[in-house]
Amino acid sequence: MKRPVNRHLKDLGPSHAFTHVTVGHAADPTKSAALDSSRAANWKPTINHRSNSMHFQDYITTQRQTAPKPGADIRSRWVSRVVARGLQTQGRAGADAYLRDYGRGIAVAKIIAFALHAESEGCGELAAGFWAAAYTRQTGRSAPASEMVPAADALGVATAAPAPAPMTTNFPDFPQHLQPGAVLTMQPVDTNRTRDDLIADPAYIAQPKRDGCRIVVFASPDHVAYQSRSTSLVPSPGAAFDQAFLTVARARGQFILDGELLFLDHCGGEHRTGSQAATANAGIGSPDAPVVCVIAVFKALYARGLDLSGHDELTRIRASEPFVELAQDQLAQAGVIDSRVDQVPTAWTPNEKLALTITQRSEGREGEVWIQRSTTYRPGKTGGEIFVRTKYVEETEVVITGLTPTTVAGRAFGAIDVAARYPDGSLRPVGKVGTGFDQAEAGRIRDLFSKHPNGLRISVRHQGRTEAGQLWHARFQRIIGPVGERT
Repeated sequence: MKRPVNRHLKDLGPSHAFTHVTVGHAADPTKSAALDSSRAANWKPTINHRSNSMHFQDYITTQRQTAPKPGADIRSRWVSRVVARGLQTQGRAGADAYLRDYGRGIAVAKIIAFALHAESEGCGELAAGFWAAAYTRQTGRSAPASEMVPAADALGVATAAPAPAPMTTNFPDFPQHLQPGAVLTMQPVDTNRTRDDLIADPAYIAQPKRDGCRIVVFASPDHVAYQSRSTSLVPSPGAAFDQAFLTVARARGQFILDGELLFLDHCGGEHRTGSQAATANAGIGSPDAPVVCVIAVFKALYARGLDLSGHDELTRIRASEPFVELAQDQLAQAGVIDSRVDQVPTAWTPNEKLALTITQRSEGREGEVWIQRSTTYRPGKTGGEIFVRTKYVEETEVVITGLTPTTVAGRAFGAIDVAARYPDGSLRPVGKVGTGFDQAEAGRIRDLFSKHPNGLRISVRHQGRTEAGQLWHARFQRIIGPVGERT
């Protein structure tokens, strides 16, 4: 059965009609799908001499006329990521949330494909968000608010119910310093003490260091809001979370939770974005396994009508536990399997702290955070070893392939471009190193690199690698010698 052609498509030309209409029974569906896939893989967004001055709506029209039909990968992600998290009901905020969690390094062509698919699903506001992101990334300009008409509306396509109005950022019962956008989260600093010292010191408790992004949850019986570490208000991680937190606030009263937003792959590995977790799933042979979005809660900042920022850490952690437990119960009862609220475990005794460090190291985790149990909640980074972190690092030999320029007077270069030797013998870029050397060391690196065009070997410490193979938080350690020279 042929899909009816929208009457408004006739004005957009045959290429657009071909792109968005399923044409009956293909003589060879396999060949047709292969052609679609090949076209989608090779297609690039239209760029011409007017790209930098093109109006937003003109940009959308141009891309609609040339873009291929969204492929199976887009349809699969629509179901497993967009619909599973209810992002299609959140309008442009849903597009922002998707790109924040899954869009690291995403190509403009793929963003356009999501915009087109959102239109075909009747989600005009969501499509407008994707179109705006594609436009900004390709032209470097923001989409004017006056042109942010839902893309599907411009075509006459029926859209889904309007996205709910943005949730209020004002919770009148919370004190001013605990309003969304005003909370300055407490940040750990590198410690000068050993793990053994911290384990033995009864003044400290420990929690696993999570590899995600900081998130603060604000909930009342009527509203939910989220804030990042930088105090920016951020889109909801998912409708399931919103509903769970609203239900908990109606049962237990208003609350504020301080935690971390992260994504788990099929083996429980932690990732900062959903796309990283999905890439990890593909790498372990489970590309269709669900990615689990987790809000891992450290403590409560407000509960039962009390501002807890002036209390001790024990009180804040214990106060968060009933809210976390009830929120997760709500998700479980609703049958939600790809969203979770966890209480970050706390190690209170020396034996528990020792066990935590053993687990963190054996599982390849990032490290631990240690906080004095009697401290109040102190904004930002605080000295005095009150809130510290310990990390597990690797040391790797890499080859300098270039030095980036700098405009800072007196500096030899900006950063070091490095590559690593892989088992097959190839030398592949693994990122940049910008710390760990003073100006004297930088001058020596520059001089030696200029004398050895085949490369200079150095040792760097880092906290593992990203899914793309790049060094994570690399720091220069020492010069080893020229490539090809034995040491």
